[in-house]
Amino acid sequence: VVGLWGDVELAARDRGGKVLATTADAPHLLATVLVARGDFAARYPDAVRRVLRGLLDAGQGVLKAPAAGARLLGEVAPYLGDPSEAIRSAPPATLADNRAFFGLSGEAPVTYDELFQSAAALFQKLNRGTAPPPAEDTRDLGALKYVSEARGP
Repeated sequence: VVGLWGDVELAARDRGGKVLATTADAPHLLATVLVARGDFAARYPDAVRRVLRGLLDAGQGVLKAPAAGARLLGEVAPYLGDPSEAIRSAPPATLADNRAFFGLSGEAPVTYDELFQSAAALFQKLNRGTAPPPAEDTRDLGALKYVSEARGP
């Protein structure tokens, strides 16, 4: 598993899996990635902007007041242990972090397929195993169900 520490640690532990890398070990390898269908983004660009702004504002709020963020994190994700340590080990990504991760300087961001292909190439390099499924195949996302159930509503 590779991903945000809070998202993958519980799933890996529950299944006897091995975490290869998290934001705690490799913040330069992982960034916040949101995907929206092109037709949705074209029809509702302000909604996409508001979601992104909300995510970035929330992260900035946690960075400015980590105690308040830790208190909330402790309530919604007690399985993470010490919420202050969870925030310290994997702080929220900033706009600058995301822009640097994707190499953006004003041009259009990468497409989902380009991001998926890049991640698949890294997965194959690390795993030296079989090729990952096509980007449109969502069967491997089933494990996320258990993370969301553990977190609750």
